[in-house]
Amino acid sequence: MFLRLKATNGKLLSQLGTNYFRRAKHSSARSNQGSNPQLTFPCLDRLEQKTKDLASATGAADAGSVSCSSESTSLESGPEPSYSRISSGFELYKNTTPTFFDNGGFLPEYQIAYESWGTLSAEKDNLILIHTGLSASSHAKSQPKNLKKGWWENFIGPGKYIDTDKYFVVCTNVLGGCYGSTGPSSKDPANDDYYATGFPIITVNDMVRAQRELVRDVFGVKKAPCFGGCFYGWYAIACIRLGIPRRGGESR
Repeated sequence: MFLRLKATNGKLLSQLGTNYFRRAKHSSARSNQGSNPQLTFPCLDRLEQKTKDLASATGAADAGSVSCSSESTSLESGPEPSYSRISSGFELYKNTTPTFFDNGGFLPEYQIAYESWGTLSAEKDNLILIHTGLSASSHAKSQPKNLKKGWWENFIGPGKYIDTDKYFVVCTNVLGGCYGSTGPSSKDPANDDYYATGFPIITVNDMVRAQRELVRDVFGVKKAPCFGGCFYGWYAIACIRLGIPRRGGESR
């Protein structure tokens, strides 16, 4: 049980609290308070300990002997994850208004990476907003700033299913993503450190609200007339059709 209690110097400390302080102690450059508290993962802590135990057992084994056990438990420390993913060819929408989320927590500011194809009509009634899969970038189709083929290259373009001769197509990297939009690998302006596990838990509704802000602020479109997407994208579209709350509690 995650909230198991134990006695330490006459005081009761929860396992979650113990893990929190241990992580805070070893966190790199987290001397200042961030915008949100770090998340704790007791199950991962136990997994890390099991990994260490397996690594110790493997190291103690005869280096010359080869067995299924030694091969399956070969555990070498990998490189530290890169927080500076090199990515380009997209535009950035920046929102500097503090934004609060459904499950608590907030971002003091955020940015959304997006790409577009075609031309927005004078009436602003031909915009199609493409919703990506959960881990996809905004690069649904090649364009002058990024000539690499996109993940929906065969569906978007002149004369194709989503005809850019008729429609103005916009695709974003979701809020919380890792292809230009603000996410765990971004820096928290409150302490100039990476959000990491201090990034707030966000919902599909939160992601859709951020996209709606982009479409309104950048293109002056209050309501996109059409949507398309795949995988996670269909959940986003469902949220839009069901009506997500606007600021101030007003429904869409």
